[in-house]
Amino acid sequence: MIGIIRETAKNLQHVDVMVNLTSVGEDFLYQVTTVSSSKTKNSDTERYIEKLSRCPEDLGLSIPIMCKVFPFHIVIDHDMQIVQLGKGLLRIFKTQLNEGDRHFSSFFVIQSPKVAVTFEDISQLSNVSFVLVIKTQYGEKETLQVLCTYDNIFI
Repeated sequence: MIGIIRETAKNLQHVDVMVNLTSVGEDFLYQVTTVSSSKTKNSDTERYIEKLSRCPEDLGLSIPIMCKVFPFHIVIDHDMQIVQLGKGLLRIFKTQLNEGDRHFSSFFVIQSPKVAVTFEDISQLSNVSFVLVIKTQYGEKETLQVLCTYDNIFI
């Protein structure tokens, strides 16, 4: 088994490892320690990944294009204030936005999952679909996917 672990590390990860085997009662404990790494960033994929940005400003989408391509998107800051809406939602909330209140909870109710309406709680559920109820006199509902960035939440 020790030889299999060494060869797997060498062939798949390009790393030389030292494997120590310790008997613990009827079981065995394998302790794997890196000895040397011959890992180089030669592949095109690894070099491409290094150049990727995680900064929303680097997306290359202007605000007008973003609003046109995603008509029902919402961008929220850390204070849960709506920073940006897509054209579809802007038509629904235009008069309310002009009145000055831009807090997320003034326009939407999170139906599921049950989560506090805070930036931190919502951003922790970045891989979860949210059902939002739009607060209008007609009670319209939309299902939206939450995608989180570092400074804002994109819904």
